[in-house]
Amino acid sequence: QRSINMGNEHSTMVISIAVAVSTIVVGLTAGVCVGGVLLLRRISNSVGLAEPTGQMLVEEDPAKNCALFRHLPALTKSLAWRSLQACKQTPIHVCRLDASFTRAALDDDDKEEKQNKVEEKQNNSTKKQQQLEFFLKREDLISSKYGGNKVRTLQHQLAVCESRRQNGERAFQQLVSIGTGGSNQVVATVVHAKSLGWDSTNSVLPKKEDDEGIKEEEENARINVCWFDKDEPDMDNTLNMLSVFSFSNVGFSYNWGNNKLSLTRFLKSLCRAWNQREMVPMMMGGNCPVGVLGQVGGVLELAEQIEAGQSPDPERIYVAMGSGCTVSGLIVGA
Repeated sequence: QRSINMGNEHSTMVISIAVAVSTIVVGLTAGVCVGGVLLLRRISNSVGLAEPTGQMLVEEDPAKNCALFRHLPALTKSLAWRSLQACKQTPIHVCRLDASFTRAALDDDDKEEKQNKVEEKQNNSTKKQQQLEFFLKREDLISSKYGGNKVRTLQHQLAVCESRRQNGERAFQQLVSIGTGGSNQVVATVVHAKSLGWDSTNSVLPKKEDDEGIKEEEENARINVCWFDKDEPDMDNTLNMLSVFSFSNVGFSYNWGNNKLSLTRFLKSLCRAWNQREMVPMMMGGNCPVGVLGQVGGVLELAEQIEAGQSPDPERIYVAMGSGCTVSGLIVGA
């Protein structure tokens, strides 16, 4: 009987320890997940909103060059915006593809089978070949410097950052563009921020004074880069990453290949990303409130083109999914 009691007590103790360990693990996991979500929300709100500077009001004409301001003119004097020398409207091109070019034929890696399908297609000359017609909105032509839909997000993001920097918020001297190794957002930020003062040549803010009234040297305005994960090792991603290093306005760069951070440095980096006193991290893919507004302007521009007869009213719109910024803007704008 005593042995049975001791066995039960031992089993009860083991179960209690297992429950305690499981509770701790679940608690830590939940804490990390909640902390990660809160940090992402913090970064998403880092850029915020700002009114245009006097210089912007003189140099820019948002109502003429951006559909968002044409439809919501009240925003002209309340929301910062820069054209970034982008075109007023990206063109819509019509494309036609032989409908017999099925997806199976395109995706098939068997060369012999592909050849058989091509020969069968050629021999079947009596069949009427149908054409698949679709339309492309050429966002790649939006800028001669560096195109793509990221320009629309940066027209608002960088303008807000410029306004807040000009108003004395020193953290906006140092922006951190975050993305994966082949990120178009990172390249576009580096390219287009250079003309707005993040050019590393000099500080656009007056030197600050310490407690004794001595003026301290201010860091030059720069774009810093954080590649947090690798991308597919193809030519496009490789050229994107290499091209970033060719710009003089890039400050520090961190990538997944660097040595693992110590716990102290890791916690310090998290604190800097959270308090945003020394630098401002920019959300991946430009997916922040003001960045989404850029894509709202894009779908409003498309609506204008449909109304003008440049494109039929589409039954479906296909768009690549990354950070979700473009999709969010399309939904809000529609």
